[in-house]
Amino acid sequence: MSATVLDVAVLERRFGSHEAVLVARIAAGDDGALASLYDRFASLVHGIAFRVTCDRGLAEEVVQDVFVNLWERPGSFDPDRGSVRTWLATLAHRRAVDRVR
Repeated sequence: MSATVLDVAVLERRFGSHEAVLVARIAAGDDGALASLYDRFASLVHGIAFRVTCDRGLAEEVVQDVFVNLWERPGSFDPDRGSVRTWLATLAHRRAVDRVR
């Protein structure tokens, strides 16, 4: 195994999942990690936002808000409280509800 694979394995044990490792990489300024999480979860975030808002434009704004929040405050993710998927879904739901208030 290469050092990179070993490093990823160590990080996954520490953070609990590959997605959590990506959040740690975002905290270190890795925009490629943000792109990976966006590719993986943007449709989930959009789907939740659209179900709440019933408006594609508002849903797209929620997607942007959620991922900008992830970029600006990756430390707000706590792997002890849940998965990245659950965290992003919760952010999406809360932001979407805020949009329709």
